[in-house]
Amino acid sequence: MKHTYRLFGTLLMAATMMLAMSCRNQNPEPAATTDTVVTEELNISTIGIIDFDSIAEDMQTNFKGGEGDVAFRIFKDDLNKVMRVRMTPHSSVGLHSHETDSEIIMVLNGSGKIVFDGQELPIHQGQVHYCPKGHSHTIINDTDQELHLCCVVPQQ
Repeated sequence: MKHTYRLFGTLLMAATMMLAMSCRNQNPEPAATTDTVVTEELNISTIGIIDFDSIAEDMQTNFKGGEGDVAFRIFKDDLNKVMRVRMTPHSSVGLHSHETDSEIIMVLNGSGKIVFDGQELPIHQGQVHYCPKGHSHTIINDTDQELHLCCVVPQQ
């Protein structure tokens, strides 16, 4: 139970920071496309705040076999990977499973749909999707607007 509270506490902290940053910076500048997602490794215990604006945005095309372009700003330490994700209109992250970890996704802005273990579900701003270890999911931006997410992948 303590582990679950820690995960959601981490998500809430990251989501609060993400929401504040997304309100401040609605149109971030895109970065150059690369083949791998770049992560920023810092010691959060020393800084206390993840400043995604200081982390380069990495644009991926057809990420995990999905469609279109998805941009990532990633912070990673020994316990978690925390990401600010910007999905372009009509893009998706390909279907994938979490065999060794889980993922928590909060929608900061926009709407789309999640396919979780084969079931399609709508998702919108303020909602959280949880994909536990051993399950599969994909997220799809089926709108004409960008979809902004905060994602946490705890290292298990």
